Amino acid sequence: MTFEQIFENTIFIKLKTLSCFIHSHIKHHCVILYIVRGKTNFLGGLLSGILKPEKLGGVDVGEVGRTTSNKLYSGSRDGTVRVWDCESGQCVKIINNGAEIGCLICEGSWVFIGLPNAVKAWRVNTANNDCDEAFVLDGPIGQVNALVVYNDLLFAGSEDGAIRVWNLEDLECVQTLCGGHSDAVMSLLFWDEYLFSCSLEKTIKI
Repeated sequence: MTFEQIFENTIFIKLKTLSCFIHSHIKHHCVILYIVRGKTNFLGGLLSGILKPEKLGGVDVGEVGRTTSNKLYSGSRDGTVRVWDCESGQCVKIINNGAEIGCLICEGSWVFIGLPNAVKAWRVNTANNDCDEAFVLDGPIGQVNALVVYNDLLFAGSEDGAIRVWNLEDLECVQTLCGGHSDAVMSLLFWDEYLFSCSLEKTIKI
């Protein structure tokens, strides 16, 4: 499928806020996903070459990620993680985490979820595409809004402006980066060996 074909078959919706945009390929089929914050939320795009906008039942979706399987994970303010089948576009499972989800990332067979004062990790069972809670990392103060993995290290940016670092081999917190931001850390990104962080204070630090 060419970009021109994708463009012609894409529904454009006027949005107040575009929270997340993801483009991926699964078995040579293009997947384009839009995540919208608000009371009315749509997961729209081309799934297996077919345009299938899906209303997410009024759930306020904030984050989305995809593991090595054919499943897509979306996190919501209502504390739920929904598991979507990328072939059918249908929600196949709902996981209740009991607290607002500030961010969600997928790394290999792992799903990391940012919660108030903690990061929760789920391990995806590739045999049955199910997922089991593996561990919870405590230490962040306030809502965890940003997560990124780099060289077996998990970085978490939280509401207190700090960035905490865990070694995923022994689950020990090896460093806390404080003083760089005076407001909540909202996003983290690695570019080569450089860590970029942005905050509600309207700054980006490296």
